[in-house]
Amino acid sequence: MFVAGDKWLVSCLGVLYLCKGLFYRVVPADQSLSSEKEYSGVFRFRLWWCGEWMEVLVDDRLPTVNNRLAFLQSTHTDQFWPGLLEKAYAK
Repeated sequence: MFVAGDKWLVSCLGVLYLCKGLFYRVVPADQSLSSEKEYSGVFRFRLWWCGEWMEVLVDDRLPTVNNRLAFLQSTHTDQFWPGLLEKAYAK
């Protein structure tokens, strides 16, 4: 499902994706990650940090090399939430 060199992050994202209740806690459902409807270019994620939920905002710009995402990417070309979540975590 995901391609990356950081196996612990990839496995965490896999578990997150399978647990829909937790997924929508981290990736709020009231934002569109795939449609152009109400698209703003800013995405909101919630991360558990030091015993509390923190909200992190990231823009939609992801680094590429030869027209492919440079870091975490989904095998489905229309799913960008893994790369955006990785960017939020790195922030």
